[in-house]
Amino acid sequence: MSKTRERIAYQLRCQPYADSDDGILLNYLLNHPVYDPKEAAFKAYKAFWKALAYSAAGAADSERNKQLGWDCINALLNQVDHISACLELNRQQLGSLLVARGCAHHTECSPHFLGLKSQAASAVGSDFSPELSSNLIGETDSVAVETDEEEVDDSGLDLAGFDPAMVGPTFS
Repeated sequence: MSKTRERIAYQLRCQPYADSDDGILLNYLLNHPVYDPKEAAFKAYKAFWKALAYSAAGAADSERNKQLGWDCINALLNQVDHISACLELNRQQLGSLLVARGCAHHTECSPHFLGLKSQAASAVGSDFSPELSSNLIGETDSVAVETDEEEVDDSGLDLAGFDPAMVGPTFS
């Protein structure tokens, strides 16, 4: 006796104005010379939500969920690279943005980004993979930041071209 799998019916119907933000995006995807619009949409869904969906559904064990998380992050970083290259965005500004967001929102990850592997490994434990992040760290491996526990040399931190407005508003 064969077991039948349940299918999920899903249709996205929208009719945005052609000159609206959604219309411009949809027109780009529908007329893209390489990507199939449905494939592109599902690729984006997977990059944004697959790991969280598996975790919420209990569909995978902890190790598989972590691997899915890294797969999602890798896909999103590939898209960052693609957008940066296509639009010729300044990589220094991208680095500043990553530092600002890492420090502001994910303090447990910022030591890895800034090259403080030993501190981050003890703070985060085995969940974070320094091997995966080592490709992203690159030249910032020698950069040090100031911590409460000890004085460190921050002379390698080059913020030339850093725009403080990218950090967000400050209130005094």
